Amino acid sequence: MFGRKKTASATMDEHLTFMTEAEAAEIRALLSQAFAAEGLPAEVLVDHVLAANGRQFGLWNIAAACHAAEGGRADWDGLIAGHVHTVLNLPPATADLSDAELLERVHSRLYDAPMLEQSGASAGEYGRAIAEHIIELLVADFPDTITTLGPADVAARDIDALWAHGRAHTMAAPVEEKGELEARDGAKVIVAMGESFYLASRIVDMPSLLLEVFGERDYPHGVVVGVPHRHQVVLHPMDDLRSVYAAGVAAHFTATGYSDAPGGISPLLYWWGGDGFQTVSRIGDDGTVGIQAEGAFLDAVNALTRA
Repeated sequence: MFGRKKTASATMDEHLTFMTEAEAAEIRALLSQAFAAEGLPAEVLVDHVLAANGRQFGLWNIAAACHAAEGGRADWDGLIAGHVHTVLNLPPATADLSDAELLERVHSRLYDAPMLEQSGASAGEYGRAIAEHIIELLVADFPDTITTLGPADVAARDIDALWAHGRAHTMAAPVEEKGELEARDGAKVIVAMGESFYLASRIVDMPSLLLEVFGERDYPHGVVVGVPHRHQVVLHPMDDLRSVYAAGVAAHFTATGYSDAPGGISPLLYWWGGDGFQTVSRIGDDGTVGIQAEGAFLDAVNALTRA
């Protein structure tokens, strides 16, 4: 219900690691054709596209979208053609928007901080670190594309007003579906899902999100939280010792979802106790996912043990 299609045993591509070499080669060939069809010849390299006008475009997101397509290979041509058309027909520059126009379009959104750094993008001083691996930025949402606001885009604006409107717009993203993952002894992990690109970003207001997902209740021992990608939030309230098993299931599900879907945010699992997020999972060099119990999270586990 939540996963993406898994690739059969084959040699995996070195750069698009969730695809076989043959699949990745086909994606690159289709991208080359799509750019040519738009009248802009381009050289498709192993991890990015270099257009004849000097612009560069990454491959990861569109390849991940194709990998996750419900129709499989039959959807690739349309997805790639639409993607190329969108990136080559960008909306007006944010600098050309009035303050009122920008406030109407602004949203807050969570990003994969290491990936953002690798891409060379800069959050300047205005970005907000939410947790290890996660940074919150502001974006302008247009009908066909989303533009991330850089430091220069917000420098001459009322930054407090932008954050207020951005978060308010993001918090309106609905939870459209809830799935369950069952751990040992009947413990359940809830996966909140939605089509909105901002659903996962709602963890910046956990009380609001938890109220929508679980209704009125208390969380005396906190909640484990994962945001594998923009369309999912993994949640488990820690109510008894079965939560130890549930945390392991949530950690594995989060790590897998992060590597297997577009819009990845973080492969890590966190614990929220009402005052920020503590990392509670680690991923080894061999891909092994483990739970680390320390600090406030360990205190919560010990409290459940005593109870």
